[in-house]
Amino acid sequence: MHVRSLRVMVLGGLLAGCGTATADLRAAVRRGDVVGALRLYRAYAEDRGAGDADVLAEVAARVLRNAAESSDASERSAGFGAIAALGTRGRDLLEALARRDGLTGDRATAALYDLDGRRATPPTRLVAALRSGERERRIAGMVTLRGGRGARRLVAWLGDDDAQLRVAAARALARWRTETEVTEALAAALRTDADPMVRAAAVMALGGRNDDGVAAALAAALADRDPLVRMAAPSALVASSPTDGREAVAALLVDPPTTLAVEAARVLSARGDERGDAYLLAVLDGHTRRELRAQAAVAAPALVPRHRSALQPMLRDDDPEVVLRIASALLRDDVARPAAIAALAPLARLPDGFVAVRALAMLAQAGEGWTAEPLRQALAAPDATVRRLAVLAWGDVTGPSQDCDPLVPRLRDSDRSVALLAAVEVILVATR
Repeated sequence: MHVRSLRVMVLGGLLAGCGTATADLRAAVRRGDVVGALRLYRAYAEDRGAGDADVLAEVAARVLRNAAESSDASERSAGFGAIAALGTRGRDLLEALARRDGLTGDRATAALYDLDGRRATPPTRLVAALRSGERERRIAGMVTLRGGRGARRLVAWLGDDDAQLRVAAARALARWRTETEVTEALAAALRTDADPMVRAAAVMALGGRNDDGVAAALAAALADRDPLVRMAAPSALVASSPTDGREAVAALLVDPPTTLAVEAARVLSARGDERGDAYLLAVLDGHTRRELRAQAAVAAPALVPRHRSALQPMLRDDDPEVVLRIASALLRDDVARPAAIAALAPLARLPDGFVAVRALAMLAQAGEGWTAEPLRQALAAPDATVRRLAVLAWGDVTGPSQDCDPLVPRLRDSDRSVALLAAVEVILVATR
């Protein structure tokens, strides 16, 4: 099916063959009345004798728009994050939001400018937003900054009193890869900033810069006082210093294992280093701390090509977390795929909803059609996390039918993240 424009969903244009029922529904959508629109949709689907993913997607787009237009900062950010998950299919929704004044319009304009590769002349409103007293508007304007002047502005913001602005500035400076002033400012932030989020952002921005000073700063970050920074450092260090950095990361492979050691092994294994492979397999094979074994299992995709035979027996492990993560990796391997499916099937029937829904999601992605009904039931689970995962999996079981009606109640879920994910899923299914 061809990808259809979301313009109808956003602006409420008429679809051929729709009568008064859909006209009333679209009027409710234009007013922002999601509750009323869903009530009208249910009546429309009942009269029609079937659901209509295209019409439901109009309501889903309104759910996302309402969130993006919210006066609550966290809800607004969640709304824009959900729209970003649509990629180019969210363009018309962003264009509608960009016509608004103020912060919401600035954020939508910034998202569009980013979506277009930041190639055009920076929008005037975003250049003006850089001078705003509102942090969120200044952050939106950061996408327009270029060259040495833009870098200097961001470097100055690394010294701002507002930690969130410093985090945003550090992330934005990742685009300046060769400027000495930028590298030194990020290294200084990593050494001295009191906020671990800023230091972690600096680590990620420094990763991949081939500079002795950067390598030294990242090596020191391996011993940072905050675990968030320590866990970000191994990958960044190896990217910046493939030889010496790799040896520094390998030195973290201590016994008994730690979370940092397992992360170091994952980074090494992802680069084909057998030392990382051996460490991860040893943790998986015999270590008693469940959280470390589950963490090691996350690295299974890198291990499969070289150690399939060592991983397959772990599909019979007593820990469901290990089985889920090993199976997820082995599903991508043609030889091991049947064994992975066989291992996931009993987990999908466990009373533990969190385990079961993840197994069902993997099996649905693998094309196991029988997962549709248990996933439908999981959409109504008491646990919001289970509902969230069931929503994410629903697109894999709809197939050509594009049946989104089981997601209708989730568009008004009491958990905001579930409702936004459901809206994204409905639109993705309707436009694929």
